[in-house]
Amino acid sequence: MVGFILPSGHLPEKKLAFCGHDSTMCFANAGENPNVTTLKLAELPFVDLLWISENSVIAVGHECAPTLFSDASGSWALVQNLDQPKKSDGAAVQQSARAVFQNKVDVGQDARTGTKMETKHQNCINCIFNYKGSGDKVTDFTTSGVDGNVIFWNVKSFEQQFSGLKIK
Repeated sequence: MVGFILPSGHLPEKKLAFCGHDSTMCFANAGENPNVTTLKLAELPFVDLLWISENSVIAVGHECAPTLFSDASGSWALVQNLDQPKKSDGAAVQQSARAVFQNKVDVGQDARTGTKMETKHQNCINCIFNYKGSGDKVTDFTTSGVDGNVIFWNVKSFEQQFSGLKIK
């Protein structure tokens, strides 16, 4: 496995995380019980990462959404994709059906011609930076992507958005 990313932001003492070209995330702990945890992911590869606390990392990359990883009692795991599409209601479904019909009438095609992703970024995220917070506790961060967008994120809002999510 080849790592191609260096950690950004605060690096906890005796801990290291990096991404691999083969969609792996590796976490190394050089403390009293040294170990390396390698997670083989089904997602596309990550490009950059940010330590937001002593036991939490947010990785960004080709999936176009920030992803939270956490160390719960010595075992690193993927916790949550942090840019989930909002639940659609009936009005949105009707609008979608109307748009499909309108497209069929105007263009003569059943499928939509444009492709808009349901994530805030529309292309690979290549950068993540600490925006607010001290070295060991990030409260806000930014991401920038190939799409030209810079998005500001608040860590506490994720705990409100996803029930049961606690970022330590």
